[in-house]
Amino acid sequence: MNYLKKLLPPLNLLLLSTTMFSMNPPKVIINDTSDCEALPRVDEKLRGIIDRTGERLRKLGAQKVTFKLLEGHISGVNSVKLSSCGNYLVTCSSDKTAQIWVLEDGVWRCEAKLEHGTEVNSAEFSDDGRYVVTGSWDDAVRIYVRGDNDWRLEAELPGHPRGVRSAVFSGGDCRVITCAVGENEACVWVRGEDDWRCEAKLQGTFWVCSIASSRCGSRVVTGFKDNTARIWVREDASWRCEAELQGHTDWVVSVAFSRCGSRVVTGSSDSTARIWVREGHDWRCEAVLQGHTEWVASVAFSSCGRFLVTGSRDGTARIWVRGNDSWRCVVKLQVHNSWWINSALFSRCGRFLVTGFADGTVGVWDIRPQIELISCLEDLLLLWELFLPIWFPICIDGVPEC
Repeated sequence: MNYLKKLLPPLNLLLLSTTMFSMNPPKVIINDTSDCEALPRVDEKLRGIIDRTGERLRKLGAQKVTFKLLEGHISGVNSVKLSSCGNYLVTCSSDKTAQIWVLEDGVWRCEAKLEHGTEVNSAEFSDDGRYVVTGSWDDAVRIYVRGDNDWRLEAELPGHPRGVRSAVFSGGDCRVITCAVGENEACVWVRGEDDWRCEAKLQGTFWVCSIASSRCGSRVVTGFKDNTARIWVREDASWRCEAELQGHTDWVVSVAFSRCGSRVVTGSSDSTARIWVREGHDWRCEAVLQGHTEWVASVAFSSCGRFLVTGSRDGTARIWVRGNDSWRCVVKLQVHNSWWINSALFSRCGRFLVTGFADGTVGVWDIRPQIELISCLEDLLLLWELFLPIWFPICIDGVPEC
């Protein structure tokens, strides 16, 4: 029996398959290869590398997913966002509050509760973590600043009579992008000496459902109810539409940039997500991610850009990894009796995944063993691809193929 043929299929199967993790996750089983017939011409150094990597795979596969549940809201969590340092978390809910959590000695503690008059749809930190912007159904965009012992209201931006759907910082803390329910435009607010003023309005043909800003603030992506997304670029003091992304068959309800700004992901109520990549001044669809059975309510890249998380109303979060020419689902997370996942994102270090559930709880997942397992598998497959054709000619029907 050919040594390579017996080792490669089970590892390919493990790498390409989707693993379901629950509160009591199953162990990842690596097929035993001890009964493989080792051909004498397999290089001993390569065999040693494979053996050591196999042992590492077994140890990683035996580790369980660590899952912590944060309870504090009494109604559905609409959004979760981490600060850039990863030590602060802001959550907002239909219970009319936004809550700020701080990580101390491995435990998340609620540090502040920001009261609103109605449901809070959006909350986000500025890059330096000093400010939080919130948007709610009471038509207000509020900006809070962190003091010595508390968070205080610094500014309130008017101008949305139908309720604020989303509010995000853009390029530090000097700009805020907002969109409202039933409006076909997003507003760009810029900080002045004494107040905030509307710098520009990014108009589409139908309601704005979602907005996101690139890290540097030079681009903004908006998702619309007409099944399209638009990318806007800032030039001097004005904004222009750089591209219109078409392909979804229903509303674009979630959008996000990669950290470097070269990719955009859009999530839709058509149950798919699409990844778009910038090539010069054009944007093309790189991949269509299928597998969810309900709205893709949340999308986010990891800081390295290699991984992507999608959260859905089907009660699952999926982690996707970028290969040479495709994206594939490698981890599927599901707990909590399949409650909707309204929001999901990676920590900047990539160790944690945070999800916001429709029952008012927040899940914090330690996914480091799974990410290391995926990397280990891909490294092993790359090793085989590079060296086995040289060190180990494949035998087909007893004839060496060199």
